[in-house]
Amino acid sequence: MVQALTTNKLAALLTCYPVALSLSSHLDLNDLHALAATCHGVHASLTQYARQLKSRSLRCSHDGTPVLAEALSAQRDRANLEELSRATPWTQGLAASQTQARSEATGRGPVPAQPTGLYASMAVSSKISSCARDLVGPCRKCGTIVCRNCAVKPLSNIRLKERLRRLCKTCLDAPIEAHFHGLNPPEDPIDVPPASSASSMRSERSFSGSSASDSVSRLESFEVSTHTFTSSAFLRGPCTCESRGVFLCAPCGGNLRAADTTYQRVFTWRSRYSTHIGGGLGTGLGLGNQGQKCGRGASCLDTSSEAVCWVETDCLEDKSQDTADHDGHSLSRVGTPDSSSNKPGYLQQEVEGIGGVLKKKVKRRVKTGACTYEYADERESGKYLQRERTGAVRSWCGWCARVVPSLKDKQEPCMDQMEV
Repeated sequence: MVQALTTNKLAALLTCYPVALSLSSHLDLNDLHALAATCHGVHASLTQYARQLKSRSLRCSHDGTPVLAEALSAQRDRANLEELSRATPWTQGLAASQTQARSEATGRGPVPAQPTGLYASMAVSSKISSCARDLVGPCRKCGTIVCRNCAVKPLSNIRLKERLRRLCKTCLDAPIEAHFHGLNPPEDPIDVPPASSASSMRSERSFSGSSASDSVSRLESFEVSTHTFTSSAFLRGPCTCESRGVFLCAPCGGNLRAADTTYQRVFTWRSRYSTHIGGGLGTGLGLGNQGQKCGRGASCLDTSSEAVCWVETDCLEDKSQDTADHDGHSLSRVGTPDSSSNKPGYLQQEVEGIGGVLKKKVKRRVKTGACTYEYADERESGKYLQRERTGAVRSWCGWCARVVPSLKDKQEPCMDQMEV
């Protein structure tokens, strides 16, 4: 038996219990079943540890969150304990033992008094049903491990064309390998010149020139060799929403239709108020940094000053000083920061809200992406994103935040190693 297993290297490796147990923690029940069905040797190796492997298979990140029925039952038990707080010690002990027995019967242990929310950003503190074990995987956008019960319901195939976003010139000219790397975190400091200094224009011009050269060198560095068979495992593959479906967690897929509708209406509003219609309203829309931003947003490959805009955000009292220090530190590399940035002024304003609450609004330069190009035929017909929908040019998926390769990109040699 052992000699038959050693003929297959994978089957011989899976006979080692620590290796099989470590592998099962990254696979759900469907993947374990598919792995066991590859050959007789692998099936025999996994069958001897079937019980342990199933118990250690990939779990949903919300598996420990209590179900809604359990949370309501625990809430009623806590209310009963509060009513019996002034009762005799024998009654208190009986109520506590009943609560503990009910928690042990559910198989999940005692329910916490304030359970951590399933989706804290959506103000939901419990789930309707238990998490599944047969279909568990990472969210295609953020990478959070979710099951099929916690994943959002995918939209219809009619909405697939509305997910496309237009890319800027830098992202279009960049090699397709540049879009396979991880997205830049939005918390990274941005090296931009301050507009309050006297030399802001000179600093911005010098920064723009240096950033242009940095962008070229950065794009050239993305042209890495992918000869090793493990290189594709560490890359962010292209969008597969059209071929393999959408698998997103609730925070990432909660408002897909609203985001798509807003993106489409920006082009419509831009076409009605641009200066090229008739005599022109003179609003300047579409010029400078007022155009439609790149679909990559903060992770745009353009590192020049055109990808950075002034954004006004609300700031708390205790965080205003930290914000000023952070901006001053990030701007100190390209210009002289304003020494009075922590005082009310152009960069920081105090606003009195409802109830006399004093709020502070801080203006900071945030990377929002470079402006995209508007074609002449789109202005006349009013139909936008037709090139992206037909696959003539490269685009960006607004659902999974991955690149949608064009017909020309699909012929690249690196696309053979990526999942499409």
